[in-house]
Amino acid sequence: MSLITSIRGELLARKGTWKKICSDTNLSYWWLIKFAQGRISNPGTVNLEILKTYLEKEGAILRKMEERDEL
Repeated sequence: MSLITSIRGELLARKGTWKKICSDTNLSYWWLIKFAQGRISNPGTVNLEILKTYLEKEGAILRKMEERDEL
């Protein structure tokens, strides 16, 4: 599973908290919606890293998936 797919899945699971995510990460709400909908084909490394770091702090399963991929 790719990082983009993992992050998108985590965002969809948190759909009611997107405004808080944007507030906490300084990402634009418009960008977050379009990314979660799969409408941005190249979301950018910086934005993905911001989301990945935020989701890890919020207890997302991203780290577990990365550890599994390394095995």
